[in-house]
Amino acid sequence: MIHAQSVDLEEMRSKLLTLDDVRETLATTEPFTDVVFKPPQAQIRLEHGWAAGEESALADAWLRVSGQEDEIQLTKEAALEVGAFCRLPRKLQEEAPVDLVQTWVNRILTEDLARYKEVKLLVRPGMNTGTALTNHTIQPFSNLQFLDIMLEGIAAAYGAEAGSGVLADYKFTHSLERTNLRLIVPGAQRVVSGTRVADDTWSAGIQLRNSLAGVEQTALDGYLFRWWCTNGCTDTLAEVSALNRRQTPDPADAYDWARESVEEILGGLENSFDAVQSTTEVQVEPDQVAAVVRDLFTEHAVPARSRERIVAELADTGEDMTVYDVLQAVTVSANAEGVSPDATEQILRLGGHIAHVTSTDRCGECRRILPGGFSAS
Repeated sequence: MIHAQSVDLEEMRSKLLTLDDVRETLATTEPFTDVVFKPPQAQIRLEHGWAAGEESALADAWLRVSGQEDEIQLTKEAALEVGAFCRLPRKLQEEAPVDLVQTWVNRILTEDLARYKEVKLLVRPGMNTGTALTNHTIQPFSNLQFLDIMLEGIAAAYGAEAGSGVLADYKFTHSLERTNLRLIVPGAQRVVSGTRVADDTWSAGIQLRNSLAGVEQTALDGYLFRWWCTNGCTDTLAEVSALNRRQTPDPADAYDWARESVEEILGGLENSFDAVQSTTEVQVEPDQVAAVVRDLFTEHAVPARSRERIVAELADTGEDMTVYDVLQAVTVSANAEGVSPDATEQILRLGGHIAHVTSTDRCGECRRILPGGFSAS
């Protein structure tokens, strides 16, 4: 196998995010309090041009809630959520005349939703800014609190020095509806041998998925990061069950769950490095490459655009292909510009599946990768 030059870790480090970068972004939505009300108790006021600008920016939109002394100014995202709650499509809200949108929303709030249960508006204290509309039963869990818990767990597992040098993958997305954060521990490394790269360095990490608005599950997974192409994979074995919000009404319980989960996940990553190393020893015969890739695409519903990138990457790989090469071709596609957070998560999880392919996961005759849960009986 031909080896390319070794990776310059410092050069790749410059592409990643610092913890200060991450905290600054997460702080745009925290801290928060809430205002709980029934729909007829609220009326919206929109000014011309309210829908211009970024969704996270303050809009010329205000919500008057009975019992509140002042109107609450809304971000564009929150204003759109109020309209969507009133069955008005977001695109239509942005394009329709402002007086029609305001009239429709206020009529629905007052008349059609009069018997609706309470709803909750997340508000930034001191700013009187409404940032998200959620079900009244949703209890937001702080991303900043989760970040601190992850860092405490990393320091406990790898030492204080490793914990202080943590970076974040640039495939970082954050909004009130969803946060995808992947921390990387440069000090927790493994060099994978037998690949096409000299000093093929990987680092351990951990991934958080959370939603302040409660529209998605809160989950923690292991994460492995490859420095050569700044790609990685979600470790499908070093993971824990997602947090059950219905059974976790108290944020303190959620944070206890996170502490236990981080410890469990980081404790299993050494075996995951072993799994990645083992993929370098599993050959993919030339006449089976197309079948293997097709099976993975079908089983994991890989988006069409990502499929094209993966196929192109494999076409440039050359001879003597291994499962490790397939893993890299898949996961590097998550770095492409314009890949959605959902597609990124899907691709990285597929990478984690591939990383754990062993000889028992392949057909004894044709050598194709078997689908998850396959049984010959």
